[in-house]
Amino acid sequence: MAANVLPGVVREAHEGMRNQGEILYVVNDVPVRAVQADLPFWRDISYGTHGDDVAALQQALIDLGYLNTAVDGNFGNATLTAVKHWQKDLSQNQTGTIGHGELVAFKSLPVSVELSESIAPGTVLSGGEEAVMAPTGERTFVVVVASYQSELIPSGATVDVRYEEYEWQGIIVERVENIEGNFDLILQGVDGGEVCGSDCDVLPVDSYLPLASKVNIVPEVAGVGVPAMAVQTRPSGETYVVTEDGEIDVVVAGSGQGIVIVDGITSGTRVELPVGASNQADQQS
Repeated sequence: MAANVLPGVVREAHEGMRNQGEILYVVNDVPVRAVQADLPFWRDISYGTHGDDVAALQQALIDLGYLNTAVDGNFGNATLTAVKHWQKDLSQNQTGTIGHGELVAFKSLPVSVELSESIAPGTVLSGGEEAVMAPTGERTFVVVVASYQSELIPSGATVDVRYEEYEWQGIIVERVENIEGNFDLILQGVDGGEVCGSDCDVLPVDSYLPLASKVNIVPEVAGVGVPAMAVQTRPSGETYVVTEDGEIDVVVAGSGQGIVIVDGITSGTRVELPVGASNQADQQS
């Protein structure tokens, strides 16, 4: 949560995804902008100042195309010129100074932002109001299922999770019975991190956010399908099929409804049913 510093009337307010340098809200004629920085901005930034806040400002100016020198944390002539050009494009007075309260620091950008109720067009601000909210901390992804459903879902099963146009896959790493007698299936990203990976900042700041999900109880199997009767087993345990070119070893990847998915032959290969099997005819896989 970032607090507002500027007194005046809110003229604009912008929520949702915000990127480097984009306006969050406007007080009187002063735009409050998002800037990526490790620490909050705490003072006016002007010619002659130096520090990490100046370095963050310089990086923003570089990202926005106003500055083409290296970041050094020193507010010199090049930074002064860049700030004035930025102010001109925002229809501000070209003072060359970034006032305290004009920049809001975010650990990473872009990020999904919500504004507090006090930051609404027409609201009169005196300074000190809660202003900007953005996600912080690690997100926990949980799938809640009934007890009988939990028994059908193995540990290590994958879960597809969707939010708007984003899709992620998680792995069930823990199950905990909740006070209602259901089970919370705790998810982890396939790489061991958060399920949302590098996209976590697109999620709203809600403390609880329902998401669409699908538990994959049976892993998807891809391959060539052949009639189950066409797959034969040698005494040594290897599986094979008989084709026009003779026996070909195959690996069984899955089966169901009389069809076996195998690896080892290509689609279109004609396989033969063993003598004595019903429908003794060549089959097209």
